[in-house]
Amino acid sequence: MKRIKRLSSVSLESFIPWLALTLLITLTYALFFQVPYAGIYFSSQGTLFQVYVTAHPDQALEVGDQLLQVGPITWANFTHDLRQPLFVGVQPGQVVPLVIERHGQRLNIAWTFPGPTLREIWARLNSEWPLSYFFWLAGTATLLFLRPKDERWWLLIAFNFLTALWLAVGGMLSPWHIWESALIFRLAVWLSVPVYWHLHWVFPAPLPRLSPYFWWAFYIIAISLALLDCFQLLPTGSYFLGFLLALAGSVMLLIAHFILQPMQRRDVWLLALAAMLVLTPSIAISIVGIFDAKRIAGIFTLFSQPFAFALLTFPILPFAYLYAATRRQLGGLEVRANRLIASYIFFIVLGTGMVVLITLADSWLTFPGKTVTIASLAALVVATLTSVGMAPFQRFVERRLLGISLPPLHLLEAYPARISVSLDTPTLVHLLNDEIMPSLLIRQSALLRLEEGRLATFYANQVATSQLPTMEELPHLLAQAGKYRPATKDVPQLCAWARLILPLEIEQKTIGLWLLGRRDPDDFYAQAEISILQTLAYQTAIALTNITYAERLHALYQTSIDQREAERASLGHELHDHILQNMFLLQESAASVASPSFVKAYETVIHDLRDLIRGLRPPMLEYGLYQALSALADDWSQRPDTHHGPMISLKVSESDVRYVQYVEQHLYRIVQQAGENALRHARARTIKIYGCLKPDLVDLTIEDDGVGFEVQKMLDLSQPEARSHFGLIGMRERAALINAQIKFDSELWKGTRVRVIWRPDS
Repeated sequence: MKRIKRLSSVSLESFIPWLALTLLITLTYALFFQVPYAGIYFSSQGTLFQVYVTAHPDQALEVGDQLLQVGPITWANFTHDLRQPLFVGVQPGQVVPLVIERHGQRLNIAWTFPGPTLREIWARLNSEWPLSYFFWLAGTATLLFLRPKDERWWLLIAFNFLTALWLAVGGMLSPWHIWESALIFRLAVWLSVPVYWHLHWVFPAPLPRLSPYFWWAFYIIAISLALLDCFQLLPTGSYFLGFLLALAGSVMLLIAHFILQPMQRRDVWLLALAAMLVLTPSIAISIVGIFDAKRIAGIFTLFSQPFAFALLTFPILPFAYLYAATRRQLGGLEVRANRLIASYIFFIVLGTGMVVLITLADSWLTFPGKTVTIASLAALVVATLTSVGMAPFQRFVERRLLGISLPPLHLLEAYPARISVSLDTPTLVHLLNDEIMPSLLIRQSALLRLEEGRLATFYANQVATSQLPTMEELPHLLAQAGKYRPATKDVPQLCAWARLILPLEIEQKTIGLWLLGRRDPDDFYAQAEISILQTLAYQTAIALTNITYAERLHALYQTSIDQREAERASLGHELHDHILQNMFLLQESAASVASPSFVKAYETVIHDLRDLIRGLRPPMLEYGLYQALSALADDWSQRPDTHHGPMISLKVSESDVRYVQYVEQHLYRIVQQAGENALRHARARTIKIYGCLKPDLVDLTIEDDGVGFEVQKMLDLSQPEARSHFGLIGMRERAALINAQIKFDSELWKGTRVRVIWRPDS
């Protein structure tokens, strides 16, 4: 049964567009081969709009004449019988008696039936019938490509096919009552009222749900009115009310969407602009007509009627609906669709403007050869504006109209440079979370990293842990990577909050996932943006790889430092407990026979040995960083090489604050290395150690007034000067191990200042 139902549904979908196309072709045939070529065009009230042939003054018709009778058929009988045609069986050259009313006078005209003329054929070619095929094409595309096949799907198909139907029979066909066209027109118009209202209730996004009984009642009322109008039980011309209700109701509902659903304003603006573009040529012609009515009359004569100007712009309306409904499903085709739309709008605006300018110029300018001059200047202006303005206009349309918030160019340029120096997790998280995501209007995101067969959270912004995927869900998510994931209420999906999944890949190997969710203003990621975001994802993957390597090197370096400190401590213990004790035993053994020179040499060795032990294992660190720094300053002051050297100054407020052991150790070594550099190389007169040791801040500066150096060269390992000054590199690496900030400030012959800042929360 399910298979039979599915086959019948597929058959119905295949049958509907061909049925609609057959009906349109039939009505088009009727327009060109069944409607009489009587040389006139009249409204539904019988007022002549166009007269296509020139006749003898006594037999001439004029625009504005009111038809009262055509042959034996009075206009009253004609309007009350929607199946009654005019000029039945009349052949070209035959005379048909007409009764008209002109300026309040009743006249009898012996009208010679002209048959087909070039002007009348051209007028029919320039009528609204081609527009019906654009709506049919949009309806067929909706049927084939729009998913899911829900209420909106059916309504968009009905909207396009009904509009195509009343466009095909309205205008130049239904006034003649050919092939039931008047009945079809009234039926299509009245059915459009509930279809248009229902569609704009659920599109672009549903307003509060109404009871199905309401819509059933609405459709029944519309069908009843259509039948009453077909049987002419309603006032003549009442279908105009239905037409106005359909359009006015649609506009009011779109305004309601704009007010009540801010996330849908982009789509509402798109539809509004499409409607404005449809009216642009007519508005432009009207403006020009204020200045030169004769010129406009000439243009209207060329096109037979003003509506022909909409032929260039009207197709954008049905395809605007189709684009708004399907743009989130177009994938890679969306970029081409965006460019096509931008180009179409550009040439419509440019063409309309040029029509106005050329018309005004032709009207106002009077000199020999003006036609060639105006045409040449117009071609030059069009070429210049196209070459200069096309790209900016396209970007404007994509950003402001289509909602493609492309990242600024400087972001794509600056991001690789920024991540190249983001070699630690906090820096990259800050860059992504506080700078990149806000600039892209992305409010919800998460980045996951593959680590040893599991997904580790690198960062998550406004996403709960329970909303993040597991390792088992990874293959399913990767299958959806790089595609926009619209919200689905009926079908549950993994990580439903994520609108876009981007893989992080290095050498075709997935190392993580970047999940992007809520985004202003409508949670939508256009295909043009997805390609750019994927580029950012690849760059982020490189940054993650660099961070991984940096963290491993960091761990190796920390292990190396710990091993060196342990070895130094062990060596210090060995020297203190064995070598120094043996030296004391040696002194006691040689006390009776030792010469003064031996005693002096012995004391020097003992002093140097004690300095070496203190350097290897600072004992005062066991009492805190302040005590260790005080002891270090005293040791420097008492060293033999400083008796006539620099003056050592310690200006750090006394503090008993204790920090983590390895932090104290690294801070001590940084100060020690900076002081040793000043003592050995700076030839300074003073060395100052100052700053503060607070529970929430360590701020220490080692300053000397020595010869100084070029900081950039000394810290750049590619420079020869740096290869003999690994002390500076070691100080910087020790600061990095504890997430401290270190700054070297020095110039030749202007001294050196080394400042290190550490906070417990860093």
